[in-house]
Amino acid sequence: MTGEIVKVNDITKRFGHVVALDHVTVSFCEGITGLLGPNGAGKTTLVKIIMGIILPDSGEAYVLGNNVERDPEVRAIIGYVPEQDCLIEEMNAVEFLYHMAIISGVPRKDAMERVHIVLHYLGVGDERYRAISTYSAGMKQKIKIAQALVHDPQIIIMDEPTTGLDPQGREEVLALIYDLWKSYRKSIILSTHLLPDVERICSHVVMMSGGRVIEAGPIEGMLRGLDGYVVRVGGSGEDVEKFAEVFRDKNSLISRDDNVFVVRSEPSDILRAAAETGVQVRYLGRRRESLEEKFVCALAGDEYGD
Repeated sequence: MTGEIVKVNDITKRFGHVVALDHVTVSFCEGITGLLGPNGAGKTTLVKIIMGIILPDSGEAYVLGNNVERDPEVRAIIGYVPEQDCLIEEMNAVEFLYHMAIISGVPRKDAMERVHIVLHYLGVGDERYRAISTYSAGMKQKIKIAQALVHDPQIIIMDEPTTGLDPQGREEVLALIYDLWKSYRKSIILSTHLLPDVERICSHVVMMSGGRVIEAGPIEGMLRGLDGYVVRVGGSGEDVEKFAEVFRDKNSLISRDDNVFVVRSEPSDILRAAAETGVQVRYLGRRRESLEEKFVCALAGDEYGD
């Protein structure tokens, strides 16, 4: 079981009459965790509290067991990749990252070495000496990631890191995020609206809506039990109804559209039911609920109070 890196306990935060976070309690574990939610869900406010940028009205946040409010040095173990540009475009990458290393607490004698180590890891070559204003969107994103890594943090929070990138740039960033965990054991909180990115590289997910956490946990466990098989059958109307009744009785009929069924059952049981009821199986294939479907259902349940 992975260890807990961030713990948020009963946090509430208001801005005037707006409740941005409403008694939020949630944990983030080692690995890569997706933080999902529509605009106004409270993701940005939660991230700012975790980083110690703003304080909650009530409740507490802990990073690696340290109370964020009482121990401001906890910021040194977090790297942050903002969605907005945070670059000084008149500088080149080396100058900018050296500046960021110093203000992040890296000793001056070590700062330049850290800059070149990070740039080498990110595959930034001689262009590191060009003005940042000349960089492509993908290269600028690499420098934003570099400034989050230059002080060698244990936890990295990334806000929409693949937004605005072309397909190749998106692939490079996703591969980088995965490698940061797999090879260097950097735990990452990935705040994004791109569910395919989360489903591809994250092991856990936290879903937010209206300032509350509506779902949280391992993605695998969240979707377990929602797998099923799509089966299309042929036969008389009476036989098809008998086939449907088999799975209704077992409480394993997920959905039905005429002669197309989604059932939670093993293929051998599906074929046996078909033989016993006299229908012909014309298609049988696995169906797995996606994280997007789960997210939409969770939002709908939150909206209607289910």
